[in-house]
Amino acid sequence: SIFPAIAESYTKKDNVALKKHIEDVLFATMFIAAPGGFGLYVLSKPILLLLFPTRLPEVEIAYNSLAYLGIGVILCCISYPVFCILQAVGRADIPLKIMLAGVVVKLICNVYLIPIPKYNIDGAAIGTVLSYAVICILSFLALKKVFKIKLNSLKILWAPVYAGILCGVTAMLAYSFLHKLPVLFALPIAIGCGGFIYLLSCSLMSLPFIKKKK
Repeated sequence: SIFPAIAESYTKKDNVALKKHIEDVLFATMFIAAPGGFGLYVLSKPILLLLFPTRLPEVEIAYNSLAYLGIGVILCCISYPVFCILQAVGRADIPLKIMLAGVVVKLICNVYLIPIPKYNIDGAAIGTVLSYAVICILSFLALKKVFKIKLNSLKILWAPVYAGILCGVTAMLAYSFLHKLPVLFALPIAIGCGGFIYLLSCSLMSLPFIKKKK
């Protein structure tokens, strides 16, 4: 719903409003993506054990790949609204070019990493993460070039990432402490602990959307 406001601010050349709208939508994305991605990274194995309790060999093979993709989730999520923002101002050509660059990176990684026994199927996940990283970096460079505004990277990226890391570490420690319990009980408790620390960290850093009204 914020994209029409971005298009309007861009048309009116209201850089103050434009900056605020872009920062708000990117922060909202990172606020959700950061704890999800880091949580998936540290809890990939118990998540697969919960979903596929009778397929232990497959879980042992796949959980590293899922962990890598947890980081890819964050990069993918933050790139998507940037693409939408660019399309909202009539620059749909830029996301297409950036995606093509990402595809090239993914193809190269698959060709070189998957045949290596050390990586094997993990090479596909690593290639996906690297391609999303390239897409994310190019997206922000394009955003800066098109709008010529300086975004608050502390608000958009570093604060949610810092809180997300704390969330992941807390969830990992909680699950390590509870790992003797059935995964059906240990995993939700670990996720709940991580989520609590994430919200607490965000609150202490006075981030938007959860800051108490004075």
